[in-house]
Amino acid sequence: MKKHLFFSSLVFLALSFSACKKDKTQGGADNPNPTTNQKPVVTFTGPVSPLEADPIVGGVDTKLTVSASDPDGSIVKVKFYSGTSKIYEDVTAPYETNTFNAGIGTVTCYADAFDNSGDSTRASLILTVNSINK
Repeated sequence: MKKHLFFSSLVFLALSFSACKKDKTQGGADNPNPTTNQKPVVTFTGPVSPLEADPIVGGVDTKLTVSASDPDGSIVKVKFYSGTSKIYEDVTAPYETNTFNAGIGTVTCYADAFDNSGDSTRASLILTVNSINK
């Protein structure tokens, strides 16, 4: 009877110890350098400049394009905004939209790139629309 009780106590201690071990990849006292997700990188690539030979014209669809990458994962989507209004969402590269149609004036566009870990980064682009196409 005493041998069985002693063996049960050892099994209980071993199970308790394994349940309390920390995962060393998540950081904490056992790992002073935890693994962290790196945020995605996003940059507008088009239109290149409103001062180019073909200026941005109001009333005409304008293609917005971005370059997006993630140093430690993948891009799952890019959302495009004109001001606070979402105008398009793209889930495959090249990340672009043809649905942007602006009136005369200054417009701020945004692109939010999301990675496979749920982090995001925002790029902005200020466009000046010179005239409305009639």
